[in-house]
Amino acid sequence: MNPTDNPVAPSDEGPTIEDLILQLNAGTISIKSISREDRIYLVEHLTSEGLSSAKIGKLLGLHERSIRRLRDSVQELAELAKTSEE
Repeated sequence: MNPTDNPVAPSDEGPTIEDLILQLNAGTISIKSISREDRIYLVEHLTSEGLSSAKIGKLLGLHERSIRRLRDSVQELAELAKTSEE
């Protein structure tokens, strides 16, 4: 999916995906401090990079099931975006 066609956008003009991941890994922020929308965006981006649910979970500090639920949210939002375009 092209980022310009993304039905899920970051909630604000805050840090980039790379910044968020670096901050998470450094322990300067917690995954709980990131909004659900931004978590969905992170998962969508990392999925598009070819990472598995297990790898994304390890990277973000979330359980694999949480990653699957966030991926499901990405699909639901994409379907809603398609429906609203019709």
